[in-house]
Amino acid sequence: MFKQSVLAFAIAAALSASFNAFSAEDLQLDQIRTEIQKLKDSYEARIQSLEKRLEEAESRALNASPHIASDRNVSPLPSTKAAANALNPDISMILGGTYRHLSQNPSDYRLQGFIPSGNDIGPGNRSFNLGESELTLSANVDPHFSGKLTFSLSSDNQVSVEEAFFQTQGLSNGINIRGGRFLSSGISPKD
Repeated sequence: MFKQSVLAFAIAAALSASFNAFSAEDLQLDQIRTEIQKLKDSYEARIQSLEKRLEEAESRALNASPHIASDRNVSPLPSTKAAANALNPDISMILGGTYRHLSQNPSDYRLQGFIPSGNDIGPGNRSFNLGESELTLSANVDPHFSGKLTFSLSSDNQVSVEEAFFQTQGLSNGINIRGGRFLSSGISPKD
């Protein structure tokens, strides 16, 4: 009987200890939930305050410039960097070259049975050689026209005009007109 009462006492003590542990954990969880709710309320109040300030700033901006707000076709003002370069042309250069590492000396080159004429016959020079290169200038002339000029620079120091044309910008119904000297395969909607 003594053993049964000790056993019953041990079981009762174990159960009461676990109930105390659960109640302590529940208390801590309630405290954490309360803190989270306070943070949530604080953030919600801050968000509402920021939204109110944003609405006020937008209304002040609309009142300051009503003609911009009413006209949706007006494009935004260009950035200062774009405005500074508005009248400068776009310049590009394409350099075409070769490098030759020849086992035989090119000055000793001979064709068997033929007498070569000019310097066009032969393997060319050793080392780096500049081939045909291109220099291109393009710019907007005014809001209605743009122009493009491409020079071709050959390896024998001759300059020729490869392209030189103007193009209209934004005629009605998406029609553009291009006039001058240009490569017909180079026409694209982006040009």
